[in-house]
Amino acid sequence: MEKMQEAVVGIIGMGDMGKMYARRISDAGWSVHACDVPEKYEALKAEFAESVRNIVVLCSSHLDLC
Repeated sequence: MEKMQEAVVGIIGMGDMGKMYARRISDAGWSVHACDVPEKYEALKAEFAESVRNIVVLCSSHLDLC
């Protein structure tokens, strides 16, 4: 079987469930791009800033608003 290309998984909503999925997917070796409402961006960015996981927190689901 061919090796799977590196996948990037998007998660919209980083509440308890979204964070759990992001961590598990990242632990499996995949990159995660996550977003939530703008009011939560700074807190989420800080929470995952020092993480060794491949989790990128975006400020919006619309990249042109960042």
